[in-house]
Amino acid sequence: MLVSFLFWNLMKRPLQDRVASIVATHGIDIVMLAECTIKADDMIRALKRNTGQDCHLSVLAGVEEKIHIYTRFGASTLIHQFNDSTGSLAIRRLSLQGCAETLLAVVHFPSRVNYDS
Repeated sequence: MLVSFLFWNLMKRPLQDRVASIVATHGIDIVMLAECTIKADDMIRALKRNTGQDCHLSVLAGVEEKIHIYTRFGASTLIHQFNDSTGSLAIRRLSLQGCAETLLAVVHFPSRVNYDS
Protein backbone atom coordinates (compact mmCIF):
# COMPACT_ATOMS: atom_id res chain seq x y z
CA MET A 1 0.00 0.00 0.00
CA LEU A 2 1.29 3.44 -0.91
CA VAL A 3 0.73 6.24 1.59
CA SER A 4 0.81 9.88 0.50
CA PHE A 5 1.84 12.85 2.66
CA LEU A 6 1.40 16.61 2.60
CA PHE A 7 3.51 18.93 4.76
CA TRP A 8 2.72 22.64 4.83
CA ASN A 9 3.82 25.52 7.03
CA LEU A 10 0.63 27.57 7.10
CA MET A 11 2.34 30.52 8.80
CA LYS A 12 -0.80 30.99 10.93
CA ARG A 13 -3.00 31.63 7.86
CA PRO A 14 -6.57 30.23 7.65
CA LEU A 15 -5.98 27.99 4.62
CA GLN A 16 -8.15 25.03 5.61
CA ASP A 17 -10.18 25.11 2.39
CA ARG A 18 -7.06 25.21 0.22
CA VAL A 19 -5.44 22.38 2.21
CA ALA A 20 -8.63 20.31 1.97
CA SER A 21 -8.86 20.89 -1.78
CA ILE A 22 -5.28 19.68 -2.29
CA VAL A 23 -5.93 16.65 -0.09
CA ALA A 24 -9.02 15.76 -2.13
CA THR A 25 -7.41 16.40 -5.51
CA HIS A 26 -4.29 14.34 -4.80
CA GLY A 27 -5.72 11.68 -2.48
CA ILE A 28 -3.47 12.62 0.44
CA ASP A 29 -3.52 10.18 3.36
CA ILE A 30 -1.61 12.10 6.04
CA VAL A 31 -1.51 15.89 6.40
CA MET A 32 1.17 17.54 8.55
CA LEU A 33 0.67 21.24 9.27
CA ALA A 34 3.17 23.55 10.96
CA GLU A 35 2.19 26.92 12.46
CA CYS A 36 -1.44 25.86 12.22
CA THR A 37 -3.82 28.05 14.20
CA ILE A 38 -6.93 26.54 12.62
CA LYS A 39 -9.19 24.87 15.16
CA ALA A 40 -9.12 21.09 14.75
CA ASP A 41 -12.90 20.92 14.27
CA ASP A 42 -12.73 23.48 11.44
CA MET A 43 -9.93 21.57 9.66
CA ILE A 44 -11.70 18.24 10.08
CA ARG A 45 -14.94 19.72 8.69
CA ALA A 46 -13.10 21.17 5.66
CA LEU A 47 -11.38 17.84 5.00
CA LYS A 48 -14.67 15.92 5.30
CA ARG A 49 -16.48 18.42 3.04
CA ASN A 50 -13.83 18.11 0.31
CA THR A 51 -12.91 14.42 0.55
CA GLY A 52 -16.13 12.86 1.79
CA GLN A 53 -14.04 10.92 4.32
CA ASP A 54 -13.67 11.17 8.06
CA CYS A 55 -10.30 12.51 9.18
CA HIS A 56 -8.65 12.35 12.57
CA LEU A 57 -6.20 14.60 14.38
CA SER A 58 -3.30 12.86 16.12
CA VAL A 59 -3.18 14.60 19.49
CA LEU A 60 -1.40 14.23 22.78
CA ALA A 61 -3.85 15.17 25.52
CA GLY A 62 -3.04 18.38 27.34
CA VAL A 63 -0.11 19.33 25.09
CA GLU A 64 -0.18 22.38 22.82
CA GLU A 65 1.46 21.31 19.57
CA LYS A 66 2.91 23.53 16.86
CA ILE A 67 2.53 20.62 14.46
CA HIS A 68 -0.88 19.16 13.64
CA ILE A 69 -1.12 15.74 12.00
CA TYR A 70 -4.36 14.64 10.36
CA THR A 71 -5.05 11.26 8.79
CA ARG A 72 -7.87 9.65 6.86
CA PHE A 73 -6.93 6.38 8.53
CA GLY A 74 -8.41 5.59 11.95
CA ALA A 75 -7.23 7.60 14.93
CA SER A 76 -5.37 4.56 16.30
CA THR A 77 -3.09 4.26 13.25
CA LEU A 78 -0.84 7.14 14.41
CA ILE A 79 0.59 6.16 17.77
CA HIS A 80 2.33 8.80 19.86
CA GLN A 81 6.06 8.19 20.32
CA PHE A 82 7.53 11.58 21.20
CA ASN A 83 6.92 15.33 21.31
CA ASP A 84 9.73 17.69 22.23
CA SER A 85 9.12 20.29 24.91
CA THR A 86 8.84 23.14 22.38
CA GLY A 87 6.25 21.34 20.24
CA SER A 88 8.47 21.61 17.16
CA LEU A 89 9.07 17.87 16.78
CA ALA A 90 6.38 15.21 16.69
CA ILE A 91 7.10 11.53 16.19
CA ARG A 92 4.34 9.02 15.56
CA ARG A 93 4.39 5.33 14.71
CA LEU A 94 2.26 4.67 11.65
CA SER A 95 0.64 1.27 12.04
CA LEU A 96 -1.49 0.10 9.11
CA GLN A 97 -2.80 -3.41 8.73
CA GLY A 98 -0.81 -5.34 6.14
CA CYS A 99 2.06 -2.81 6.11
CA ALA A 100 5.34 -2.57 7.97
CA GLU A 101 5.22 -0.07 10.83
CA THR A 102 6.88 3.24 10.01
CA LEU A 103 8.11 6.10 12.16
CA LEU A 104 6.80 9.47 11.04
CA ALA A 105 8.88 12.40 12.30
CA VAL A 106 7.64 15.91 11.60
CA VAL A 107 9.95 18.83 12.39
CA HIS A 108 9.31 22.55 12.29
CA PHE A 109 12.74 24.18 12.28
CA PRO A 110 13.15 27.76 13.54
CA SER A 111 13.14 30.35 10.79
CA ARG A 112 16.52 31.77 9.79
CA VAL A 113 14.81 35.15 9.92
CA ASN A 114 14.96 34.84 13.71
CA TYR A 115 18.69 34.01 13.83
CA ASP A 116 21.16 36.61 14.99
CA SER A 117 24.62 37.01 13.55
